[in-house]
This record gives sequence, C-alpha cells and structure tokens, in this order.
Amino acid sequence: MISDEGAVHLAREAVAGAVQLPDDARAEVHREDGTVVVVFPTDLPPGVRGPDYHARVTLDAASGEVLDVLGGS
Repeated sequence: MISDEGAVHLAREAVAGAVQLPDDARAEVHREDGTVVVVFPTDLPPGVRGPDYHARVTLDAASGEVLDVLGGS
C-alpha cells in the first residue's frame, strides 16, 4: 500500500511536463476502492466555471501505477 506522501510524489511525476503546477501547489489525497486519488486544487475566481483543480491523478493503491491523469484549469 503506497503512503500519502508516496502518492503525491508519484502524482507530481505523472503530471510533470503535461500540467504546470505552481511550486507551492498543495495536494489532497483521497482513498477510494483500491485507488488513491491525488488532487492539486486551484481557486477559481467568482463566477468562473470549470475544473477546480490543476490536475487529478488516480493511482492503484497497492502498486502506485498511474491509472488516470486529468488536467484542469
């Protein structure tokens, strides 16, 4: 089982070069049915619609394999 810190590290590697994360981007880790979802949230201005994250990475909780990467705003 990968740790939260390990999941964040793997998620940052998965988005490197594809999504520009701010250096101070915080990460939220959620565990769901054998997966770990790492979200790098962003604040949207009032009235703006769209994804409220820079990136969302889904990992296999046991192996750390990257299952899905979504780029946001």
